[in-house]
Amino acid sequence: TMSSLPKGLFRLFPRNCAFASRISPKNRIRPIGKSTFLSKYQVRYNSSIQQPQVVPSSTFHSLKSFSEDSVVLQWEKDSAESEQKINHIWLRDHCKCSSCIDTQTGQKLVRIAELAKEKSALMITKASLSEDKLKITWGNGHQSTFNLKWLYMMTTAEARQEMVQQTNMLTWDKSSMGKLPSVNYEDIVDVNTNKTRDEGLFEWLDQLSLHGICIVNNVPTDATNKVNEFVQRISYIQNSIYGPDWEVKVDPGHVNVAYTNIELGIHMDLCYYESPPGFQFLHCLKQAESGGDNFAVDLFKIAEDMREKHPRQFNALKNTRISFHNGSLNTNHVYYRRPIFELNEETSELQSIFFSPYWEAPFNIDQEKANDFYEAFILWNNMITDEKYVVEFKLKDGQVLSFNNRRVGHGRRAFDATSPRHLQGTYVSTDEFANKFRMLRKNLGKKESRLRNLGNGSHEFCVEPLESA
Repeated sequence: TMSSLPKGLFRLFPRNCAFASRISPKNRIRPIGKSTFLSKYQVRYNSSIQQPQVVPSSTFHSLKSFSEDSVVLQWEKDSAESEQKINHIWLRDHCKCSSCIDTQTGQKLVRIAELAKEKSALMITKASLSEDKLKITWGNGHQSTFNLKWLYMMTTAEARQEMVQQTNMLTWDKSSMGKLPSVNYEDIVDVNTNKTRDEGLFEWLDQLSLHGICIVNNVPTDATNKVNEFVQRISYIQNSIYGPDWEVKVDPGHVNVAYTNIELGIHMDLCYYESPPGFQFLHCLKQAESGGDNFAVDLFKIAEDMREKHPRQFNALKNTRISFHNGSLNTNHVYYRRPIFELNEETSELQSIFFSPYWEAPFNIDQEKANDFYEAFILWNNMITDEKYVVEFKLKDGQVLSFNNRRVGHGRRAFDATSPRHLQGTYVSTDEFANKFRMLRKNLGKKESRLRNLGNGSHEFCVEPLESA
């Protein structure tokens, strides 16, 4: 933790910045004993994404008491003592000693259900603090050591709230986004050795995590399946009924209207899958001379505006499951049923959006609720096409459009059917993206960057892993 904040840290942020209303020079860090505290938040500034970062800063600083079935730790908040009672079974289940955890893989070696067969194994007989550690002796003689900051993050409601807040994304509309964020291929790939540049790769993933969309410039167009090779620098790609990658160009025998020249309205891909791709990548090999312009919207921004201004309609889209399918040319029959808005049940945070009008299937609905649903559905469609939300641009040859398929809706304008317009596409799962982000963050020491809401809820309590012992 930091003992002071550098001058100039507090600066004006966009009004739509999630933390703008919470950051002020009053939130100074002040030392108390061996721990460092904030009146509310600790703030760091990441110039690469122009967004303040918030990390939990309070930690336990005294042991109030312990018994056979709990320990009570204290910390100071706003000049007042707060305390947290921690369950003995939870503590024993989270012991990270080499007898309980494989130190090479991090896998558990001991099952709590087996330990529970011996009462003394779960009984606390001694507890003490030593610097930033809690040390516990159990009734069977086993000893456990826990990092106090780790305990704070894992057990307190305040830490859970801070972790959710620090992973809020920066939502955008046309006016706040302006020009789409971009990175350069040569910053990600050494063009002489073809080796990945981790710093550049992380900057790309960081932009995607924060904004949900990013363009990569100067990607070579002289090789087949270049998008496949390029994207595998993140992870293995996510296969689908279209194969590992696919060609977006006019095809008279098309199995998808994307392979025509007609306009494609705002949509998301593969909503008929149980786990739709987390991220999509479209490599422009040849753009149409006339037409074919691209457009994108931050559906999370629009959904939150709907929740604020039209809560009844928002709830209708949250509570009504509709169907998506793909039965193209009788070669596939993929089907899934889900609501358009998916929320985290515990926090009510918007978690994922699924919107794909081209692949909607007949769905069963309580006819008494049909009017409410369609009122909300029509309002949603009108909102996502409102020009104040839509960012329009035209991909150039050699650019890769990358975006979060659980958050950003995309589309394109019509173009001449004789045009040689040609894009290649592929997908990466949310899990693989998050895995690469976390490992680069750790290896590069990018502690100021946080994995944002990616659309599957995994970001919420997954902070940079701290050693519990």
